[in-house]
Amino acid sequence: MAQDKVPNITRHTLCGVQGCCPTVEINHDSDEVTIADDFGGKVKLTKEQWREARTNPMLDA
Repeated sequence: MAQDKVPNITRHTLCGVQGCCPTVEINHDSDEVTIADDFGGKVKLTKEQWREARTNPMLDA
């Protein structure tokens, strides 16, 4: 996992085995987390939503 750090934004690149590299960008000024895929799709979450998604995965669903 690569990690870039620019002022007030933390960016993680999650490269998988199939060549896909989605990114997670945390904007500390706006308290927003953006998840982007290789095809231009984006999901924006609040930091609270991001925390909940990380701590309550529904892997059996």
